[in-house]
Formats: sequence, C-alpha cells, structure tokens
Amino acid sequence: MKVTFPTGQFISPGFHQFHTVREEEEEIWWMGHFIETKIHNIEEIHGVEVPKPGKGFRGTFFFADREFKIVRDDDKEFWGGKTKQSWLKGIEKANTKAIKDGADRGWWDVGPDGNPQRPAIKISIAQMAQENKTLMAHLLVDLGIFPSVGQAKKNGWDKPLELGRHELGPKKKRAFVEITE
Repeated sequence: MKVTFPTGQFISPGFHQFHTVREEEEEIWWMGHFIETKIHNIEEIHGVEVPKPGKGFRGTFFFADREFKIVRDDDKEFWGGKTKQSWLKGIEKANTKAIKDGADRGWWDVGPDGNPQRPAIKISIAQMAQENKTLMAHLLVDLGIFPSVGQAKKNGWDKPLELGRHELGPKKKRAFVEITE
C-alpha cells in the first residue's frame, strides 16, 4: 500500500485523510492453464487521528509506506517565528497581491471569489448597438462560433445581449466574454 496524499513530509496533529493505492494481483486461468497475471490498483481513503507529539513540539508518525514529522501549529521555530495560522495569513496576503499584480498586467481576470480566471474579451453593448448588433447571436457570429446569425438563432441564441461575464461556445471554440454597457 502506497500513500498518495498527503504528499509532504510534515503533518499537524489531529484528524487527517490519507489517500492510498493498493495493488491486488489476479491470476487468469483457462482450461487448467495459467495465462496471465493482472494487477488492479485499488484507491482507498483512510481517516486517521494523528496524535500530538509527546514531549516538545515535534514527533514522528508512520502510515503505510511513509514517515511523517508531526509539527504542532504553535511551534514558532518551525513556522518562522509565527504560529501556523499567522504564517498561513501571510502566505494568503502574498498570494492575493500576486493575483492582483497578474490581473494588472493583463495575464488573467480576477473572479468574484478572488481567484484568477481566463481573461475575457471586453464587449460594449453601446458599441454593438451602433453596428446594429443587439442579440447574443450577433456576438457568437463575431466570435466565430457560428457561421451565420440565422444558425445561432436556431441554436437558441436569439436573446438580447446580457451584462456580465459569459463563457460561450463548445469546448474547442470556447470564448470568455465580459459584456458592459
């Protein structure tokens, strides 16, 4: 049995889920003759309570084929002079800044949940109206998803342009569009 998750070598005390893969061999026989051996990988999830280390802040925990170092959340020497919670807050703050910097450079857009999203093509309803294009079907033709407005309408896109971010088209021609006023 091999542990596939958690992948690191350090673990906090408390309840954890360990993902493992176990191999089982199956012998294939036909008319009294051995033909082949098949190996089946069986994925399992185990809920395990990792104990607090005895004396001090650290200990060792063994599970299946892995050895983990147990590190308490209040071990300031391990967490760089902080607790685990304050260390994680610092990492979260740095990641939020990096996501914002990437969005400012145009690498991606930031979604409502704060995570990066594929950058969207900016479309203005006013600009589309000047070109006499008021339907989602017109937009889909401009994006190259449909060859004609009539075909886009037949596929249910005969509605007016809607404000907001949209993910349009089949997987191979997927387009991300943000429609503004």
